[in-house]
Amino acid sequence: MTTWRFALVLGLVAAAPGGAHAQEQGDPCASASANVAIGACYARELTNTNNAIETRLRERLAEIDRNTNVPAAEREKWKRAVRAAQQAFVTYRQNECATQTFEMWGGSGAAIAEAKCAYDMGQDRLRQINPNPAD
Repeated sequence: MTTWRFALVLGLVAAAPGGAHAQEQGDPCASASANVAIGACYARELTNTNNAIETRLRERLAEIDRNTNVPAAEREKWKRAVRAAQQAFVTYRQNECATQTFEMWGGSGAAIAEAKCAYDMGQDRLRQINPNPAD
């Protein structure tokens, strides 16, 4: 979403009863209302998401190990590529979500926007990592 649309949507929805977070479907932090509670909720959800990503990556790497159609040396290269992709994702997410604080410079919700960005991107990444390449 472009910066101006994000700011517009956030501004309009935040003004609605229940705040911006209550309006989003599937938002685990929708019931939180104060900035401290919202921030704590996203921190907790991000930890849970990161743990799920790590679990999914371990499953994916184990699946690669079990793929005997690929020679062992090539499986090691494959696993290195999976690990490198994950590290690149972590770096990208950190930098991309850091921009949220600048886009909301001076606003009390800047840290929340950054945390929500990291959570949302983590959820997307979790869906990307398929533990079974045949699926």
